[in-house]
Amino acid sequence: MYGKWVETTYNSISRKQFFINQDSVSIAISFGQCNKFEFNADGNKKSFELLEVFYNWESKYFIEEYKLLVEKIKEDTATNFILWHVDSEDRKLDTYLLFGISPNCSFSNFSIQAT
Repeated sequence: MYGKWVETTYNSISRKQFFINQDSVSIAISFGQCNKFEFNADGNKKSFELLEVFYNWESKYFIEEYKLLVEKIKEDTATNFILWHVDSEDRKLDTYLLFGISPNCSFSNFSIQAT
């Protein structure tokens, strides 16, 4: 990523660190272990199964709480990722999210939003 990125807020619930650049593009990054999610405290869900559960949980939240539009763009069960898009009808929110998981069950969540 080119340019200067300034650290902004940290969401302790989602464990996301947010950054913004001079063009008002915002990114968020979080990492965590599979058993750190409320819906997977026992660690039973792994690999793509966990990604799918998390995607369903997160997209339902955006739809029900904020009435946002959600679209799954691509998923890959072999390399364990889901790429998806969230926006609002008025286009004031336009965010792309990438969820991925490693073989050792380390979860990654990246998002980018143009404001």
